[in-house]
Amino acid sequence: MLGPLSDIPLGSLAEDSPTPPAVPVPLPHSYPEYSEHWVSAAQQSMTPVDVKNLVDSLYNQFWHGMERMRNEMKEGMRKRKNEARQLQTQIDNLEAIRREQAAQIADAQAMNRLLREKLEQAEKAYQETQTALLKAEKAYTELRLKVDTMGTGGSVGLSQSLFPTMKEPDTFNGDKANKLDDWLESMALWLRHRGVTQDEKKIETAMTYLRGTAKKVMQGYFDKVNDQESLGTYATFIEELKKGFQQTDKKDRAIAEFNQLVAKKGTNAQNFGEFSARFRTLAKQTGFSNAELLSKLYAHVPKPAADVLITRGREKWAKTWDEFINEVQEILQDS
Repeated sequence: MLGPLSDIPLGSLAEDSPTPPAVPVPLPHSYPEYSEHWVSAAQQSMTPVDVKNLVDSLYNQFWHGMERMRNEMKEGMRKRKNEARQLQTQIDNLEAIRREQAAQIADAQAMNRLLREKLEQAEKAYQETQTALLKAEKAYTELRLKVDTMGTGGSVGLSQSLFPTMKEPDTFNGDKANKLDDWLESMALWLRHRGVTQDEKKIETAMTYLRGTAKKVMQGYFDKVNDQESLGTYATFIEELKKGFQQTDKKDRAIAEFNQLVAKKGTNAQNFGEFSARFRTLAKQTGFSNAELLSKLYAHVPKPAADVLITRGREKWAKTWDEFINEVQEILQDS
């Protein structure tokens, strides 16, 4: 019977082995258990040379397996290093972008501070200009007062020859539209007297005298002042003012005529056509709501049509004043 496997001299490895270690090492414990049983059985049936060759073959297989594993691990580490380098490159690129964006933000903040400083300087210059204008106006007033005291005895004062006395225009509220031309004439004289020649200054001066309806009519100009927009020419301002009051006056006349129409009694089947035609024309100019116009119409429905409408029920009546007139006319035609 053969002795233990460790007593057998292994000698050199097989010729096909690359260069595995010459010193034999025990088989690893990870070999399957059946290998131990197989080797033990082989000791009883194989010659020492056969056993040596078998051990060499197994050792070669183990060594080559370990070598492949080592190479695979080296290749895996090489790939991980490449991936790490690529990731670092991406991180460096992102950092460069971040620095560039930070520089852009810093430039924008610097520009914002510069613009803010310029705006503050402009506002300061505007305030200084306003102060200078107020001082100039005050100086002008003081000069006029001094000139007024220069006249002596029965002589005519110098102020009366240089600055003739003139009554300031009244405020204009638009309640009396027929007085608009008189107010415009007074304003023209006042502007000339004060030496106002620039169009925008004329408009601004005239706007300070507008009240009530007149101010509402010219609200567009007040909006332009608030938005710091150009006011245009004084001639256009006057034209818009006249046009606004012409429209207001037209509406007032339409309302007055409409009220006279609906105040009349005696609407019947024969004259309802004439009444409804006039009602349509004036209703569109009054600005009254649909409910207000319907309530006026209900009082002028001729009796034959009123009887039919009552029979139908109010929920079936036309909902708009214009359609209600058509409904009444159809009933009268069919009756």
